[in-house]
Amino acid sequence: MMGNAGMVLGAVMNPKHEVVKTQRKICLSSSVQSTLLGAVVGAFFFFCIYGFVVLDVTYDDWIRNATGDFAQSYYGWKFYRASDWHWPIGLMDGVADPSLTPIMYIDSVPLFDVFFKILSPILPGTFQFFGIWGLCCFVLDGAIGARIVFQLTNNVIYSTFASVFFTLTTFSIQRLYTHTALAANWVILLGILLIITNNEGRSIIKHVLLWCGLFFLAISVNMYYVPIIGILMVLEVIYLVFSQKCTVLGFSELCASMIGAVLAFYLYGGFYHISGTSVNGGGLGRLGANLNALLNPMETGLYLTGWSKFIKSKPVAVLGQYEGYSYLGLGLIALLSIAAVGVMAKGMRWIKNVWATAHVKIAYVFCAIALLMVASFGTEVTLNGRTLFHIPYPDFFLKIYGIFRSTGRFMWGVWDILAILAFTVVYKTFSNKVAAILLIACLLLQVEDLSPMLQDRSQLYKHKQQTYTALIKPKNLDPLLTGKKHVLFMGDKQLKFQLYYDVAEEAIPRSVTLNDFYYSRRDAIAIEKYKVQERKKMSSGIFDKDTLYVFDSFKEGLKFQDSLHLYYFSGLLWGSTSAVPGFDEIVEISPISVSMSEKQIQVKGDADYVGLQFDGNDAGFVSIKGDKQSDDVGATLDNGRRSLGVTKLSRSGVVHLQDNYKCHVQGYRLVVR
Repeated sequence: MMGNAGMVLGAVMNPKHEVVKTQRKICLSSSVQSTLLGAVVGAFFFFCIYGFVVLDVTYDDWIRNATGDFAQSYYGWKFYRASDWHWPIGLMDGVADPSLTPIMYIDSVPLFDVFFKILSPILPGTFQFFGIWGLCCFVLDGAIGARIVFQLTNNVIYSTFASVFFTLTTFSIQRLYTHTALAANWVILLGILLIITNNEGRSIIKHVLLWCGLFFLAISVNMYYVPIIGILMVLEVIYLVFSQKCTVLGFSELCASMIGAVLAFYLYGGFYHISGTSVNGGGLGRLGANLNALLNPMETGLYLTGWSKFIKSKPVAVLGQYEGYSYLGLGLIALLSIAAVGVMAKGMRWIKNVWATAHVKIAYVFCAIALLMVASFGTEVTLNGRTLFHIPYPDFFLKIYGIFRSTGRFMWGVWDILAILAFTVVYKTFSNKVAAILLIACLLLQVEDLSPMLQDRSQLYKHKQQTYTALIKPKNLDPLLTGKKHVLFMGDKQLKFQLYYDVAEEAIPRSVTLNDFYYSRRDAIAIEKYKVQERKKMSSGIFDKDTLYVFDSFKEGLKFQDSLHLYYFSGLLWGSTSAVPGFDEIVEISPISVSMSEKQIQVKGDADYVGLQFDGNDAGFVSIKGDKQSDDVGATLDNGRRSLGVTKLSRSGVVHLQDNYKCHVQGYRLVVR
């Protein structure tokens, strides 16, 4: 009773205060509603597109069938799960033995990797979290997108419909289950939400913790999100310091963000091989965005492709500009056009009034768009297939900039800002009812325009795929791995992704380490240095009985034929210090003269079996026409420019090919028993 009386007395003594409190409660309740509805929208569209089977944590054929960067993320998780714990916690063994490898450089999701590694003892033997990750991304895109729009419009229904655009962000769907950690557009949206909710009067401690946590989270997902939200953060710090005169708050935010990023970078092992060439080399200038990126569906036909039902793809200056894919979608393009018409219809007086009251915030928005766009271009500004001009950045800046070599991804922040701008301006320039109708109409147009993308994803993932077919059959690999502790790849170039994955699939359960693997920020210096060291030992006649040696050329195998038992399958030579029962062993390799002409190879010399090594543009496509029992050609290198084959030679000394191939061939006489 006393409590109720006190509330009544408080309302009488300070009615304005109670009204404000009530309004805040209502507003808080509405913002929660919009957030939850956005989350439901995200989940709904995820299940509509991807179905439920990808949430089966023991089903991994859909990942292994992908073979490329998506499978890399999965095997990164598998190696990390099997690894001993190290400090910092993001380091793992087994991938590039004897060095340790940071999980953040293998394109997995460090946050999920660590969380599920902790739970590993209670998880099934085969466990993939990528279905869960995709669902989380859709839910968070919808929830945070809705929360942002509600903050700017105070309309639950409007913000819920707007959340669909964020749920169906084109580049997020493109990246999910290709570069899967880069489907987290919600990280950028979270940074934008922190900025637009600054007027809520957060305490300095809460402000600092939120920004520290955001940058820690960004590194925990993928470090490419750091520079995108970093640009937005720096602009906000400038706004706080010079416009709001909140110097302490601004610099506290800057320091907190840096601390969060550095702490996460350290914990996930980012400093471990920071000097490696692959950490900051290559791609800058080739992997930027084109000026047409926001309007270009960019249907490349590659694994990173775009879609549009209505708009034709435009040319790009270099193929690598698919990294800048950020197609707005026809519905969002239409909504931006409607927003522009709405502003013009309001007249100059309205525009001047808005500018007078919000010119600093408007300037912030357009500065953010401009900076993110410039950052996305890399070192070349291009339009369609033409290079307009080169940006002459100083060398010291390029060394830092080059760490984020796929600069086209900065355009994702532009997409988000333009979308939020469109939703807000349409709502402010039209009546609520008209704005809602326009939004829904554009939403339907957006879904129809992106329908080829949605149908493609649905067909690929909604139902279980066929069982994965390995290039290296377990029945061949298992006997070779028996009693081994290490696999030593001795090629001077990276092998085909799938070859690494197939070896890893059998090696990880046996705690067998690899000296090389395919991953995005590979420490090439350390890996090649170790190969040189091992090659010197082998040349001196020192071989380890617990090591399986792998060669991608007959010439390399020839050097060690007197020291190792050699076997051929799947385009590779496998060497062991001890004989492996059940295999045909190659006991002698010697060069033999061969000449390649139209659809055939003439072998000059006496041989029962011949080993053929193809190098050149078509090498990865070579196929021999003949006895399937003895013919085996396998592409070996990542770039497809080498393949090895073994065939039983006919009496005519001719090896028939399926087609004409533009490549060079070397021949080797093989004695097999």
